[in-house]
Amino acid sequence: MRDSIRQEFSFGRYHISLVLPNPEAIRAEWESRQREEDAAGKEGNPGEAFPFWAKAWPSSRAICTFLSKQPGLFKEKRVLEIGAGLGLPSLLCALEATSVLCTDLSEEAMQFAQISAALNGMENIRCSVLDWTLNSQPLPCDLLLMSDLNYAPDAFPHLHRMLEQYRQSHATILLATPQRLSGRSFAESISPWVSESEEIIVAEGDTMVPVSIFLMKPGTW
Repeated sequence: MRDSIRQEFSFGRYHISLVLPNPEAIRAEWESRQREEDAAGKEGNPGEAFPFWAKAWPSSRAICTFLSKQPGLFKEKRVLEIGAGLGLPSLLCALEATSVLCTDLSEEAMQFAQISAALNGMENIRCSVLDWTLNSQPLPCDLLLMSDLNYAPDAFPHLHRMLEQYRQSHATILLATPQRLSGRSFAESISPWVSESEEIIVAEGDTMVPVSIFLMKPGTW
């Protein structure tokens, strides 16, 4: 397990302690890897300073803000989060949900999410490794959470198929996405299914990031 730090988050009346990798340790690890690749004559990737799952991204914080204003979406419900990273939305829902299944492709991310759940005294949450692009059947849930999954156009067909499966299973779907140009076509394609949308501005350092929230509820598409 990596060197870790703890961050506190508040969304309305909900308060969460999140355990995440120490950014300085990740940066040092990445720089060491770059030096090794340079010495071996390999081309590194300077744009990737740390694993994508290793921080609470604006979309995950925006979806928590939205959920805090509509607790009926998750209170006493079965919640599933896909591509969860550190699982901040899952942790918020676990405060009042019947059960939460937090999933991500990274095993290390799920280890951190489980540590956060234990720190918050949550016994109704399970963290599991899942590749959503290969999952052929929808998992039982009342609410499906997705933060920043529509960033790669190659994944759009898989994402469409998954959304259609969960729509057919009558789950409520909540998607948060930063307003990237690459994701605009996907957002437009699901607009007929969206019953409610909202733009939430999230501070990321000195930058204000606009995040679009799309709510898809059974019976409204």
